[in-house]
Amino acid sequence: MQRLAPIWLTGCLLLSACDQPPPPPDAPASRVTPAAASSAATMPDRGDGYRIEIRFPQLSVDDAALADALRAFAARARRDFLTNLAQRRDSADTQRPEWILHLEFVKRAESEDWLSIVAKGDVYTGGAHGNPLLASFNLHRPTRRLLGVGDLFQNADSGLRALSAFARQSLTAKLRPGGHDADAALRRVVDGTEPRIENFTEFAIADRADGIVLLFPPYQIAAYAEGVHELAVPLRVFGASLKPELRDSFAPARR
Repeated sequence: MQRLAPIWLTGCLLLSACDQPPPPPDAPASRVTPAAASSAATMPDRGDGYRIEIRFPQLSVDDAALADALRAFAARARRDFLTNLAQRRDSADTQRPEWILHLEFVKRAESEDWLSIVAKGDVYTGGAHGNPLLASFNLHRPTRRLLGVGDLFQNADSGLRALSAFARQSLTAKLRPGGHDADAALRRVVDGTEPRIENFTEFAIADRADGIVLLFPPYQIAAYAEGVHELAVPLRVFGASLKPELRDSFAPARR
């Protein structure tokens, strides 16, 4: 299951009708079946002081585990968003910008064995820019399980060390930290690629399942203005650490 950190708030796939006020923060989320979640759609929601737009892809009813995960993730995010909105209304601040939640779920890779979806967007609550949104979901279709990065490896420590070493070297070369704050920029890369599971939570299976693509949200390894950084990691980097039951699901193992 993916993390839900405050800055990586996500949106809601299950939205109320347009032009209705938001329900109380403790209101139960609507029930959506996997079949209902399978239709691709844009679902807008506008109310007093807020606007939400969510776009998600078509999902097969066979991928119900993924639909369930999206629903649960979205329900938690929706509750947090509405709670924060209610707290803003209780404040004495009369200069209240419209809060905007935008989120899009995009298929990044799909094969017989894998379905990867990445969610990107932002939450605007005032200020110069919104808070970025980033989440990833990787369904292993043969087992109908959502796998986190630690689930890929026989030994999570060895797998994370392999990802860390490759990411640190590649990102240092790619970002070329320099200038008057070179030391601080390099330290951000180093800290953001430490072999800790929270540094590699967001990833997608590569298109041909010949590796993975690491996703680094704004602030983790570089400034906000640089956006989300993506890094393709070939299977040779971590293949030796894969769980035996997953090796046939990656392309080179099938050749």
